[in-house]
Amino acid sequence: MQTAHVAYKLGSVLGKDADADNTYFTCVGVRNLEALLAVEKILFEFGIKYVHFVEPDLNDGEMTAIAVHPIDEDKRDILLAFNLLKF
Repeated sequence: MQTAHVAYKLGSVLGKDADADNTYFTCVGVRNLEALLAVEKILFEFGIKYVHFVEPDLNDGEMTAIAVHPIDEDKRDILLAFNLLKF
């Protein structure tokens, strides 16, 4: 569910100029908040634009998901290092 929240937030940020029909969507999974913060740090250090979602009902507002802005395929190598979300 958290991925839906952050995807909606990213869509709101990108607006009508985003080409949803030609954008890939991948979910990665992390074990806990510490791991999510590590992902955020990596994205920041590599200059990858992103938004995050804070769940207001969790611990008085805890980040639960990150969405990366659309990125060119030749610049997404760093993202391939993350583990895909598995159910």
